[in-house]
Amino acid sequence: MRYRNRIFSAVTILVAVFLVVGFLNPMAFSIEALRFEVSINYSEPGVTAISIPPLGAITAVTHRGPLGINLTLTSVDLDALGRLIGSVTDQKQLVQLVQAQLTETVRRYVLRLLGLAFLGGVAGGLLLRYRRWEYY
Repeated sequence: MRYRNRIFSAVTILVAVFLVVGFLNPMAFSIEALRFEVSINYSEPGVTAISIPPLGAITAVTHRGPLGINLTLTSVDLDALGRLIGSVTDQKQLVQLVQAQLTETVRRYVLRLLGLAFLGGVAGGLLLRYRRWEYY
């Protein structure tokens, strides 16, 4: 009986983690004049999709893992883009600027996903409401 309780507890917590991360993972961010939304999905593991409406999407198998990554361009500030292009004297400078912002955004997104996974685990544990907590 204890074995069943432990299996049930583990499955409940994992389901809660997957639900919380699955529903709350999209995050909006900006890189200079461009606004994006990034999200993960469970339906296309290893696939990265970059969508630029209304032009279309680029989809490729880019990694080995249980999650797919979606990146969607949501808006472009044309005035800010014009100022940025006018102020940058070297293409290398622009690439370095974008890479620095993208690195920080990826770091924040990974921390956000870890936080959501933790909250999902806590929620799953609270759903169980056992009187005997030694199963954990």
